[in-house]
Amino acid sequence: TFLVGYGAPPDEQFSYLVILIISIGVGLPVLIMSVAAFYTCARSLRRQSGLERIN
Repeated sequence: TFLVGYGAPPDEQFSYLVILIISIGVGLPVLIMSVAAFYTCARSLRRQSGLERIN
């Protein structure tokens, strides 16, 4: 569409809700992958150090 008006157009900006949704959508998977990588590394190091549980 094409609009005609007087004066300067209003500044465009993202709403806080959009920023929040994008942050959760990007941040949550990154957090989950970081926790999974840390868990995998810690588990791998525990097996290499010989401190394995005996059941």
